[in-house]
Amino acid sequence: DGNVNNVWVLDNLIYNMSGSGCQVAAGTPSGLNRTHHIYVGRNHVHHTRQAGMNTKYPRDVVISQNLIHDVLDTSWSPSKGIGVQYAPENMWIIFNTIYNCKYGVRGAGTNTGGKPVNGWPMHVIGNTVYNIDPRDQFYVYDPDSTYSNSSAFQWQGTYDLTL
Repeated sequence: DGNVNNVWVLDNLIYNMSGSGCQVAAGTPSGLNRTHHIYVGRNHVHHTRQAGMNTKYPRDVVISQNLIHDVLDTSWSPSKGIGVQYAPENMWIIFNTIYNCKYGVRGAGTNTGGKPVNGWPMHVIGNTVYNIDPRDQFYVYDPDSTYSNSSAFQWQGTYDLTL
């Protein structure tokens, strides 16, 4: 389980990573009470694998004003500027610029039986997403699958979402 709170990650250059550039991961639903109040802002992230930024069980997380681009596909996960997994609670993805990825912002699987753990909202506001590559030789559109066509914003599962 995660055990990090009240952290700011600001003004970094993150590149050539073998995984995500930055990941906020509580580990399990029980980790939500110990991993919270995290701000990730004004970072420049490029040439990472899987995701520029990724979250797993995020709670009270703000991802803001980051420049994220050229995220590389892997055999285990398509590229995304920002990835959200597993029951986001009070998460804000605001004013980021994302390009040259399969997905701009991608939410895949809530892992909570169909609704956020405490029903708190997730906000995706004011982001600029472009040059998302819709050509995909591995995935075809399937509304029941998290591995579907590329898009600027893609959500699989149930989210209390403001776009």
